[in-house]
Amino acid sequence: GEYVKVHRIHFKTQPKYIRPFFARSDPALVSGLLATVIANKLALSRVYQFSDKSGIEVYPISGVGSLPFRGGLTPNSIDSYLKDYPGMRTVSIQSSFRYDYPINDVKTAIKKLELALPKTKPHIIPLLDQNHLENIGLVSSKFYQESLSGIAGDLSVFFSAVPRRRDRRQHIGLLAYGRSMGELQMPRAITFTSGFYSLGVPPEFIGLGRTLEAISSKELDLLHKNYHSLISDLDRAGRYLNKQNLTLLAEKNTSWNAIKEDIEIAEKMLNMKFEPKTKEENLHLKLSSDALLIKDNTSILTTLIEQMAELRRSLG
Repeated sequence: GEYVKVHRIHFKTQPKYIRPFFARSDPALVSGLLATVIANKLALSRVYQFSDKSGIEVYPISGVGSLPFRGGLTPNSIDSYLKDYPGMRTVSIQSSFRYDYPINDVKTAIKKLELALPKTKPHIIPLLDQNHLENIGLVSSKFYQESLSGIAGDLSVFFSAVPRRRDRRQHIGLLAYGRSMGELQMPRAITFTSGFYSLGVPPEFIGLGRTLEAISSKELDLLHKNYHSLISDLDRAGRYLNKQNLTLLAEKNTSWNAIKEDIEIAEKMLNMKFEPKTKEENLHLKLSSDALLIKDNTSILTTLIEQMAELRRSLG
């Protein structure tokens, strides 16, 4: 609304359309999975409410990674993404989508997105539901941030060992992304996500169980209703969980116990078991155990991180 107001002052007319960009990775890094999913859904609903009120067309864009923490869009998850984010008109396809899947699958998926994205009907969330969802987001981000501040130091060797795949223009000034949490400075989202997955502790679980336990049954139902891919996203992330590593980490740093609690509560409340299920996932489990044991040897750690990235078809 403010943008349209300034546009009218400067150009004596209003824009014909607006293409708002929805950040997906960096908000997750700062506030966690649930808060970011909810924020994107609320924003998507509200830009279409703005469009209805103003008469200005909107064509939202989202930057989506392959792992659930960063959006969960792969050639195999097109249908669930379209169901979760109706009204999204453009998605930026990232490198793991393009290069870690068979080329024919990628071409088919791109074509499907091109055909389907313009046709999805946006979901306008009722105001009362928006308020409840916002509360869930606030609760989950609080648990996430409290836990992250206590464990981030243990990840520094993993963050340092994640291979740098590309140079990129830095986001500074007006284009800066928020990657700080109080005094805690975060790495890039790819590095952050890769570090946690390579340790065998997918960041999707940080604060999750305690949030599910803290919110009301009505809010839990509302979360399931609006986050259609919650179970499938958690199942996918849970296949790379290394509970033994988590226990070893908690023995040296009690802050990890909160994440153990998150996983136990989530498994119980959602009737799920987070563990590897395929040969590749069990190999990932072994490599993440090896990675924790040799974490001070940076060159070997980097090699293990690369091998795990290939197995899960995404660096971070």
